[in-house]
Amino acid sequence: LANYKGIKGRTNKKIIENYMGVIEYEEYLVKINSSIGIIIIEGNKMNLNQINENDVLISGAISKIYLESTEEE
Repeated sequence: LANYKGIKGRTNKKIIENYMGVIEYEEYLVKINSSIGIIIIEGNKMNLNQINENDVLISGAISKIYLESTEEE
C-alpha cells in the first residue's frame, strides 16, 4: 500500500492477493489478514464476492484502504 493514493467515487472492486483470512466483515468495513499485515477497507455496501485459497474480491463503495497500525504502546 506504499503507493496507495486513495480511492474515491462510485462502486469499486478490489482484489486482495495472498490473503490469509477474513478477520471482520461488516457492510461498512472489511479486515483482511495478509502477508503484509492487516488490511482495512472502509466504505458502504461492502461485499465479499469471491474467495479462493489465494485471493478475495471485495466490492462496494470503497472510501479508504489502509494497513492497521502495528505500533506497540
